Amino acid sequence: EAYEDVLIAGTSNGIYYTNAIGNWQQSTIEGKRVGTRAIAVKGDNLFAGTYGRILKSLDEGKSWTISNQIEGLHIKTITAADSFIFVSGDKPEPEIYYSVDDGHKWVPMNIDISSIIWSMAFKDSTLFIGTSSGIYSASFHDSTWNIKAEINLAGGVWSLVIKGDS
Repeated sequence: EAYEDVLIAGTSNGIYYTNAIGNWQQSTIEGKRVGTRAIAVKGDNLFAGTYGRILKSLDEGKSWTISNQIEGLHIKTITAADSFIFVSGDKPEPEIYYSVDDGHKWVPMNIDISSIIWSMAFKDSTLFIGTSSGIYSASFHDSTWNIKAEINLAGGVWSLVIKGDS
């Protein structure tokens, strides 16, 4: 299984990986260190988000290429499940893009969420969106996204995870 014994860390100073916990190596993108705030695994591919760029690795994080660019989007989170990959960030308003072709083309979701998006999780055609003001959900039906407020909280939702089989 891919990535069974690999740990990858995205930092403000670059992307690091280790196959044996503790023996860290730094990845480069076109010979440069690139900071990242978000990393996701989809099949045998890794995706990382930087300012305006989505990076892709096919070799367990050792090397990266620019998969695509979303002009001006400061990517804060990435999640992948089923055939979808999602990225979110600010441009300057919060935005979410998705891809169904392993990052070749990114489509805006055209959401109306004014809160900062900090986390996302996807299951059974529903994207859960953790924001600075609560959780939203977006259901995908007939090629359109239907967004609704799920839970309003006094604080922000920094992390989301879904346990269980799809």
